[in-house]
Amino acid sequence: MHSLQPSGFDFDLLCCAALLHDVCDHKYPQSIKRGDLDAFIYETVGKEKGGDVIFIIDNVSWSKEDKARRGEAVPVPVPPHLKEYLDAVRDADRLEAIGQVGIDRCIAYSVSIGRKIPDDVIVHCHEKLLRIYGEKFIVTDLGRKMAEPLHEVIVEYVKAQEAAV
Repeated sequence: MHSLQPSGFDFDLLCCAALLHDVCDHKYPQSIKRGDLDAFIYETVGKEKGGDVIFIIDNVSWSKEDKARRGEAVPVPVPPHLKEYLDAVRDADRLEAIGQVGIDRCIAYSVSIGRKIPDDVIVHCHEKLLRIYGEKFIVTDLGRKMAEPLHEVIVEYVKAQEAAV
């Protein structure tokens, strides 16, 4: 993110993508329709910047990046002018997924859909949360520094839960 701060930094692009990237996520089926979100974005920031915001929103997904890394999907080429923005939004999204806040969110979501606690949370930690930092899904220097202690919280949580079983 530090590299985004010089004169070429577009605050509207970054904020719009960061704030709206989860609005139409499959985990929230009651959300607005994607076409309505796109129309709102274009109306708010214009056609060109709106296209950039939509590109970022479409490519924040951890699971899409994970599939591309494993060769199960074709990696999406990122336009050079959007790489730092996409990295920043992805890192911020992933930082929210780890640490105690991430554990609490995972527990709350698991409860809301009737999953077993802590069993399913531990599985999710192994399938995703521990991999976010461990497999370098957080890519910026600042993001990696912020993620390290949050990752340790996940590690300790999993150790404690597995020891209790």
